[in-house]
Amino acid sequence: MTPLRSFAFLAFLMVFSSTGTTRAAMEETTNLINDPFQSTSCLDAQMYCEQTITPAIEQDGTLTQFLRDERKEAKRTESWESIVPEERMKQMKVPETLALGCCLLFGECALESGERNENRKLGARVLEEAAKSKEKSEQVPEITFLTANAHVCAGRTKYPCDSERVKLFRKASRNGFHSAALTAAEILITRYGGEYADKEGACGSKSATTGEMTFPEANDPADAVVAKSLLKPLLATSLDKKAKTRLKELEKIEETLIGGGKLEPDVAMQMADVVVDIGLKILIGVCVVCVVFKFRETRLVSAAFAFLCKITGASAVRRFYRFLRGDFDASARVNAGRAGSRAEMRAEAKRMAKELYKNGKKKET
Repeated sequence: MTPLRSFAFLAFLMVFSSTGTTRAAMEETTNLINDPFQSTSCLDAQMYCEQTITPAIEQDGTLTQFLRDERKEAKRTESWESIVPEERMKQMKVPETLALGCCLLFGECALESGERNENRKLGARVLEEAAKSKEKSEQVPEITFLTANAHVCAGRTKYPCDSERVKLFRKASRNGFHSAALTAAEILITRYGGEYADKEGACGSKSATTGEMTFPEANDPADAVVAKSLLKPLLATSLDKKAKTRLKELEKIEETLIGGGKLEPDVAMQMADVVVDIGLKILIGVCVVCVVFKFRETRLVSAAFAFLCKITGASAVRRFYRFLRGDFDASARVNAGRAGSRAEMRAEAKRMAKELYKNGKKKET
């Protein structure tokens, strides 16, 4: 092989290998969008730690000494993982768990003995272990709310619409935290709506090859049902405006999906809505009739009823019916013009006919 041919062959191999590597890298799907729920969760968790846990630690000498000893041991071993293994997480008391969790998340513990992100994840895991305990959750319900926000803030799950997040926030909502229910519903709506709700593609995957954004978990009707069940109770709370906005957004997404053929309409729900609407209309109608009947003799209601009969033609039908029955006295009106005169003449003729009939009967007897 000549030097020129060998060089060309080597160049061909280099180009082919680089092309294969580039293609493999381009075919990988990745999601480079920031977590839309992380900032809010970090603010909520940090606020709770700073306003509740930190003052409690400062006032309790036992907790202060506990944190001092833990930090000293972590510096010695240069690792928080070895200081707080999983077995010890389960054995720790609630005050110790809250103190260490907040310290690892937002305190000085996060900056010591290891990487900050790993320490924050460890702090979130410490809180999660405590939240799993029914006894500890009942003792301090706030730990469920702090755990859910810490889980998102520390990035324990990279997928923003992960079901584990929804599970934690729903658990916190059952303990009376309405904002947790709202967050869980927002996650479900974002995941359910796909490209219609997730404009940034936080819950989707973007292909490096085509740049196309896909939403593999979108359009699941179960997510919409759960989101509605979380939002409707919030209409009676201080979060009613946000809940109404999210419900309208969810209804709009459903209409869009049904119109696009991506979702079948729920016949049972539609029938239920129709029945409820008809029932409400009947109830309102009965109430209006009862009120009108109660105040039928008042001047205002009488005038309104007379005007309504006039514009609808009911009064004309009523007069014609009385005319057919021969109820002239009731239908005759004072100063009614020629129609009134004719009615009076008919009434007089009827009266005279009755008198003649009676006189004839008397003569026969």
